[in-house]
Amino acid sequence: MHVELINRNNLDKLYKFEVDNKKYFAEIGFPRKKEYYEYENFLLSSYGLIDEQIRDLGYYYLLMDNCHVIGRINISQIIRRPLNKGELGYRLGKNIQGKGYGTKGVSLVVDLARKKHKLHRLEAGTSSENIPSQRVLEKNGFRKVGIYEKYILINGIWLDNVLYEKIL
Repeated sequence: MHVELINRNNLDKLYKFEVDNKKYFAEIGFPRKKEYYEYENFLLSSYGLIDEQIRDLGYYYLLMDNCHVIGRINISQIIRRPLNKGELGYRLGKNIQGKGYGTKGVSLVVDLARKKHKLHRLEAGTSSENIPSQRVLEKNGFRKVGIYEKYILINGIWLDNVLYEKIL
């Protein structure tokens, strides 16, 4: 298992991952608009992410098992001086849930955030209901710092968002 940045050469693999997990992501409350799955729109969206990487605004990693995308781990909303921080987010394919891939993938990206991207801090949030995601963050040394009440709408229900941070 390894991570690699989104680039023009791996977009077809990413598209397959997104299409294969479309129903699952919708079931857990994180659907994408149907236009996202139109290939040309998917490419335009992905080119925007590649541009953000070039401009040091975000880094969008694919979690790879051999040559297959099994998840995405992103560092987005990067703010440099004086904060030098980014927001960590991730989504894993349905078939790999609960097997330690998320914990290992986040560990790899946290290491890159510190060594390659020279960030000082990562922040992350997860719904109060998403205990596995909270475990991934805690196993990677993130600490809980607060809760936003009724912050995220998932499947028609407003859920609290648990906030985490990690000083790198």
